[in-house]
Amino acid sequence: MADNTQLHTALCKTIHDYVFYSGGWCKKMLGTLGMRRGLADIDGFLCDPATERPIAFYIEVKTGKGELSKDQRTIRDEIVARGGLYIEAHSVDDVEDRFVSEGLALRRLLR
Repeated sequence: MADNTQLHTALCKTIHDYVFYSGGWCKKMLGTLGMRRGLADIDGFLCDPATERPIAFYIEVKTGKGELSKDQRTIRDEIVARGGLYIEAHSVDDVEDRFVSEGLALRRLLR
């Protein structure tokens, strides 16, 4: 269990750093008593280069073969229905691929 928690924490940090590298802003959500179940691990925004308007994004970080829970799928569907960008990320490459496909970031030159 501790190894999975450490992997999750490290992946969240790497994604956080990538978002800032891409010119975005984000924060890690900390689950506390009374919060709605299923909220994404990371939320933030990036500016759409075409319109210069901010695009809200939500990233659910998964390690191993983790899958979205029922509550997480409900949150995802609500976010997408309202025009937000929801990413289920098993790696920082998943985030980069989605940002690039949405035209919000360029592919990293250094890997």
